[in-house]
Amino acid sequence: MKAPRRNATAPAPQTSDKEKIALLTRELSGASRELSESLERETATSQILGIISSSPSDLELVFETILAGCAGAPAGQRAASARADQ
Repeated sequence: MKAPRRNATAPAPQTSDKEKIALLTRELSGASRELSESLERETATSQILGIISSSPSDLELVFETILAGCAGAPAGQRAASARADQ
């Protein structure tokens, strides 16, 4: 049995291969960015938990570590700290 022949009047595919590749590239880039941000967040959390476990009574060191991590935060994100006892 022969495969059906495509005639000249058959509709062309709506999305070209180049468009599909561009779409998949954008999706991959977005997923890669999200993965990178998640890794940064997990690393920062690990560092903070490490400080807490090694110095549970030194809150100043804990907050300094948190603020130091915030200094490297992406543009548009802010952090502030104030002491209530001063």
